[in-house]
Amino acid sequence: MREMNMYSKITKESIDEIAKHFMGNPWDYYTEPDLHVQLYWALRQKLVKESILCTQSKDGENVNILYREFPTNKQYAWVGKNKRRANFDLAILDPKTIATISKPKSKEMFKGLRACVGIEVKLDVTDKSWKNEMGKCFDKLNEIKEPMGRFIIFFARRQKFKYYDEFCKWIKKKNNEIQVKYVRVHPKKWKEDEPENIWL
Repeated sequence: MREMNMYSKITKESIDEIAKHFMGNPWDYYTEPDLHVQLYWALRQKLVKESILCTQSKDGENVNILYREFPTNKQYAWVGKNKRRANFDLAILDPKTIATISKPKSKEMFKGLRACVGIEVKLDVTDKSWKNEMGKCFDKLNEIKEPMGRFIIFFARRQKFKYYDEFCKWIKKKNNEIQVKYVRVHPKKWKEDEPENIWL
C-alpha cells in the first residue's frame, strides 16, 4: 500500500507543481513535449528524494523506473480499441516486473516490463476534437494492469473551452480511477478571464 500511495502522491504533487508554473508562464511551453520534459524533471526529483527512482532487476542491477514515451517500440503493440502503439507520455514502471527480469540492455529486453503509473498530457485541445483526443487517452490508460495511478492533464491557453460543461459530464460518466487535471489560462485576458486549475 505504501508504494501505491507514494507513486500516486508524487505524481499528483508533480502535476500540481507544473500546473502552477503553467498558470503564470503559459508561453514557456511551445508544444506538449515541452510539458513532458518539465513534468519528467519534477517527477524525477521527487522519486530521487524518496530513494525510489531506481529498483533492482533480477541480476541485482539498478533500473530507472521513470520513462517518457513508454513503450518505445512498435513490437509492444497495444491491443486496445484503436490498435496503435501504447506510448504513455510518461510512465512509472512496475517494480515487481523489473525484479523478475535481467537488466534490459536492448529494446527487445523490455518485453517483460509494464507501467504501473501512466500519464497523458494534452495541450490546447479546445475544439470539437476534444472527445476523440481524450477518448484515446482514457483507452490507453485503461490498458494498465494493476494500476498504481492513471492521470490525464489537460492544459489550455488562448480561449475559453466552450465544451467545458460537456467535458466534465463526459468525465463523470467514465466513473473510473483515472484522475483528470484541468488547467486553463488566457495570457492576454488575466482580469476578465479567471484562470482555472482543478482536479475534475
